[in-house]
Amino acid sequence: MSYLNQIDLKDIVQAQFNRSNITEASTYNYVNSLNELLKDHRYSELSLQVIGELKFKMASLQDPAEKSYNMHFIHFLEDYIMERPSKPNHNVKVRCQYCCGLASLKPSKQIYKGKDHGLVYICENYGNGCDAYVASHKGDNLPLGTLADTTTRSARQKAHKVVDVLWREYGFARVDVYKQLANYLGVKPNNCHIGKFNATQCESAINFTKMIIS
Repeated sequence: MSYLNQIDLKDIVQAQFNRSNITEASTYNYVNSLNELLKDHRYSELSLQVIGELKFKMASLQDPAEKSYNMHFIHFLEDYIMERPSKPNHNVKVRCQYCCGLASLKPSKQIYKGKDHGLVYICENYGNGCDAYVASHKGDNLPLGTLADTTTRSARQKAHKVVDVLWREYGFARVDVYKQLANYLGVKPNNCHIGKFNATQCESAINFTKMIIS
């Protein structure tokens, strides 16, 4: 097997998605997360020994949100090595940036008055001073972004409606749009995703789009 610095992680992700029949998930997110996990193992082969070392490192993490998120990708790699399908996540926790509570994967009927819109991550303090939640990818159940309160959810919806026009109607490549938007906002490309924006960043993204098409 090749050393990790010789492997295109996108190929691994796509191969495991195919094996697992995962069609709705973010390849970009997996590649970025695996890159971060494996940054100290570039000159190692992808093996169960590396998986063991990663698990050992995770054992020392105190934040259950960070730990559960990273473990999802470690199990994904382990499944790839063992040539077995990966199952949709049901164990990841998400830290709420508003109240510091933990969000777990729940049926959306809890927040949509009995209507089913898939699984969502709902803050444990929802309805008790916090109204934050975020939807999940249907393929792997990972969060579509960070938790959002009412104001931020509305801002994200407006930003998507405006920014998406650039590739849907004006023919810009989506990846190029986000590269330019990342520079405009002064954020890392990894974090340039409307699902991670706060309300102020959403407004800036709208202004960015208006400058391009004006």
